[in-house]
Amino acid sequence: MSCVSRTGRAVAALTTPVTMSVGSNYEVSGEKVESKGSMSLRWLKAWLLVLLWASMIFYLSSIPGLGTGLGIWDLILRKCAHLAEYALLTILLWRALRDTTSGWSCGALRRSAMILAVLYAVSDEIHQGFVVTRVGSGVDVLIDMLGAACGLILWLKFGPHSARAPTPPR
Repeated sequence: MSCVSRTGRAVAALTTPVTMSVGSNYEVSGEKVESKGSMSLRWLKAWLLVLLWASMIFYLSSIPGLGTGLGIWDLILRKCAHLAEYALLTILLWRALRDTTSGWSCGALRRSAMILAVLYAVSDEIHQGFVVTRVGSGVDVLIDMLGAACGLILWLKFGPHSARAPTPPR
């Protein structure tokens, strides 16, 4: 009898046969389990893009007086940028969660990605409140939320994968 925890570590009874190979994975009663090193690499690959994109959003929010000087078009462009930024952030969050969690339903992945994106949007607006000539806006959080939802819906509908069943961890 064996049990694999959510982190991928195997917990086995003393009588359970364990087969180890030179690679980074090992096997417990026929179940492949990743070692800590390959799990860390998988986690890094999954979350690195999320961290880079969140950093880009943070950087853009730190620029005082960010604008193009195009009047009403400036407003439209900035709001479209909000939509696109958070659409991509939510897709990256969904992929990272999918690749680093096991046993989560597709609904749980979607909700978690949305919640994390909205929490980041709120923190971003709070951050903008401390930047000269910038203000935090609840309307921007709603636009970010709309962008997150649209991005996730489009990704799940048209993305290059089967969104109905989360892929198993690699």
